[in-house]
Amino acid sequence: MDRIALPLVKGCKGKYRITYKGILYIGGTFVNEGGKLNPYVFEINVRMGDPEAQVLYPRLKTDMMQISLAIVEGSLGQLGEFDWNPNYHVGICATSGRSHGSKGWYSGYPRRYAIGKPITGLNNISSDTLVFHSGTKWDLVRNQFITDGGRVLTVVANDLTLEGARTKAYREIEKISFEGIHYRTDIGKQK
Repeated sequence: MDRIALPLVKGCKGKYRITYKGILYIGGTFVNEGGKLNPYVFEINVRMGDPEAQVLYPRLKTDMMQISLAIVEGSLGQLGEFDWNPNYHVGICATSGRSHGSKGWYSGYPRRYAIGKPITGLNNISSDTLVFHSGTKWDLVRNQFITDGGRVLTVVANDLTLEGARTKAYREIEKISFEGIHYRTDIGKQK
């Protein structure tokens, strides 16, 4: 907060005369350098990032409209503590991996990826699991979803334990298939 977020907000006020009100998403990491933990920023967004939001928002029980209105009105501190679902939530992002496309073989996201690959298994997903579509499109001819981006979809499962949420998320994403599907296998894994 002291080294990145607050200087950024104060800088907007000082340089541009803008009082920033909203979500500030800072993507980065902390590096131990000489016994001191230093923050490094990869990106700054004035919105929630996805898939990060896809595991946070399902936990939020406090009305987002109430929070947003309080931010705009400057009364966020008066809301008190937000109400959160105590369960662990794990999100696994399925991306377009190596596959064959109209111009030969594609290496996959984040580089060149093929689109138009039929997606199967979505109708087999458990009702307590969320699926967020990001790089999909409904194909009217085939009457099914097809891939239409590099980050195709995210599967989010929850449970009372991290291992339970992780197990559910992987069990559910394994039900989904499309040519070149790729996803990390270490999400939620404890070291």
